[in-house]
Amino acid sequence: MRARFSLHHDPLLASPRIRWIAAGAAVMLAVAWAAILVLPKDLEPDALVTRYTFTFGIGALGGWPNLLELPVIGTILLLVNLTVARLLTRTVDIPPPVTLLLTATLLLEIGIAIGSATLLIVNTRGS
Repeated sequence: MRARFSLHHDPLLASPRIRWIAAGAAVMLAVAWAAILVLPKDLEPDALVTRYTFTFGIGALGGWPNLLELPVIGTILLLVNLTVARLLTRTVDIPPPVTLLLTATLLLEIGIAIGSATLLIVNTRGS
């Protein structure tokens, strides 16, 4: 008989709060990837704004690989933190540090999505 995967048998994802936090982080990561991949491909390839602050303006220029830094960092962050959370969750009870870790991950993913959307706005404003 084959064992079927169920979210309710997984100690980490058995909690509805943890499921919502993980889903929110995944959605924010998808927004970050979408914001970068939506950029028009006809922009000047070496003159894309890769860092921007509202105080000082343009912080750095670069090419397409530099624009992918935020979504790649967000992906690595989410995968590593979910792995650490899974390792910390050995029983049915979810320790408070796991909730804190995943909540912090969600907040960072929101920041990454906002940063990616800002890069989209800054790079398409002149075109």
